[in-house]
Amino acid sequence: MDGVESLVPAGGSNGLEASTGVDVTKLVLALTGAGKPFTILAEPEVRDGVSYPAGTYTTLAMIMDAQISTAKIKDLAVDNAKIASMSVAKLTAGSLALGQYVQSSVYTPGSAGWRINADGSAELSGVVVRGAVYASSGTFTGTLSGSTINGGSINAATMNSGCINLQGDGATGPGYVRSLGKWWGDGSNGWIFCRTGDTGDTFAEIKGGANRIWMSNWNDCGISFPGILITASSAAIGGTVIGPDHIRSDPFTAGSVGWKIYANGNAEFNGVVISRTNLVASGTWNNAGAWYSNFALDTGAWTTTTPASVEIDTGFDDFAQVFDEKSAPFAANAVVTGTYYWASSSTGSAKLYDVQAVCKVKRQLAHYSSGASTVVPMGRILLSIEVPMPSNINSLIYQIRVDQIKWSLLRVT
Repeated sequence: MDGVESLVPAGGSNGLEASTGVDVTKLVLALTGAGKPFTILAEPEVRDGVSYPAGTYTTLAMIMDAQISTAKIKDLAVDNAKIASMSVAKLTAGSLALGQYVQSSVYTPGSAGWRINADGSAELSGVVVRGAVYASSGTFTGTLSGSTINGGSINAATMNSGCINLQGDGATGPGYVRSLGKWWGDGSNGWIFCRTGDTGDTFAEIKGGANRIWMSNWNDCGISFPGILITASSAAIGGTVIGPDHIRSDPFTAGSVGWKIYANGNAEFNGVVISRTNLVASGTWNNAGAWYSNFALDTGAWTTTTPASVEIDTGFDDFAQVFDEKSAPFAANAVVTGTYYWASSSTGSAKLYDVQAVCKVKRQLAHYSSGASTVVPMGRILLSIEVPMPSNINSLIYQIRVDQIKWSLLRVT
């Protein structure tokens, strides 16, 4: 200390022991002790539950310029600090201003940890927000769920929601939910459901390729599939068009092309071939009440030896060539609807069930029709009806009466 080197080895760093040559005991006593700036611990001590190793301590120090390699500070208050790099186990701050960012120690962009940048951008792995979230824009790559979502425009790959309130519903302007860019009747693929609040106009459209379904409150609606077109006023299926009072072929030109059938029964055809039965005449024949009793006993059942025969004039004239029964293009049907029987033990007649009669078609050639200057031979169609006795009836029945026959004449091609 005084520039004098001792020759006595002291085991110091240079193998020498330095001495001031004076007694410094008074100086040490003046700087240490209660109320003094320094405290010297000759051995480790525990004070207020804190362990202190042996050494020299100061309770208050003011250093103009200090360079410290390693420091252990229990409680530090700094008015203004410039620190190039700092690692702390816990940091509590009332206000923290960052020039670049703050991040977790395990932060890896796009995969782990979190980071908040000074410009306000951030990357987080998962967020739970208890209050409201306000954003001018955003992109969700996963699923967005909510009990109620209010928004002017929402674009999402998947959206599960209990309620969607459309802007304009009940107010002015259109409110709608739609696929991206779709609008009514624009010809593009997609879908839209819309209501305009101030006018009440409501419409919907779904379109995919050549397939389209649409509807509106102004009755512009329909279904269009390949080969099928149904609108509010007509329907077209294949080559057939269905209108409000008719059905027709497509194309159809009155008097030349196609066919048309009206709701009132009128029709127009270019050519007709009917391959099924066609009713040309029908009627009811009423008898005067004659009884037939030409029956004979045959193996316990009553049958007819000469069936009751009736000939009916249909009133229908055929202009075709003469025909016989085998080649006649007509068929007939007859049912006896008024049939009564008389039994030997009964006191009066009783009705049989309806009896199917045998009906044959005949042609009367002696019928003529007079024209303007000629007499044209015609064929009046007659029906020969035979009423057989029902088999296996009560053996006491000996008479049957035919009162009414319903008949029909059919043309067959």
